[in-house]
Amino acid sequence: MALGNAPGIGTERPGLGESIRMLPHGRYLSFYRETPKPVRIERVMHGARDIDGDDFETWPGEGGD
Repeated sequence: MALGNAPGIGTERPGLGESIRMLPHGRYLSFYRETPKPVRIERVMHGARDIDGDDFETWPGEGGD
């Protein structure tokens, strides 16, 4: 099943940011938000990482580095 066809299949991760969902794919985790297009991929990270809210403080295109 494609993520774009069923964007609600990911797990909600409110501790990482507003409206963030996570979907595992192999050894990687895709973090996304549902949008009218229907999704926006925010991050793809290796599942072995210790992922917390610090990884999501500044979103691409919203300032920061």
